[in-house]
Amino acid sequence: CDTSLEKIKLAGRSTHFCPQCQEG
Repeated sequence: CDTSLEKIKLAGRSTHFCPQCQEG
């Protein structure tokens, strides 16, 4: 997805996640 990625913490680690397409 080319949208703005939100940096959230998952499993205690920060990763780039796209709410529109959960592919990254």
